[in-house]
Amino acid sequence: MKCVRMDKLGRIVIPATFRKILGFRAGSALEVCPEEDRVIVRHSSACCKLCYASIDNRKGVGLCQSCIEKIKKI
Repeated sequence: MKCVRMDKLGRIVIPATFRKILGFRAGSALEVCPEEDRVIVRHSSACCKLCYASIDNRKGVGLCQSCIEKIKKI
């Protein structure tokens, strides 16, 4: 366990050693869940790869419908 401080905006830093062990990199989609007196942070495949909105990723596309529509217009 390692103690960290939260800043005024509610942000915390995940220590580099933890990020390396868990494979968290800049831009990684993460899921944050409250559980009793703790917060669980884990990799998430249920987030849009562009806007990070929650999605149902059963189709395996990795994008929300809104981003798909925006891409179609391009």
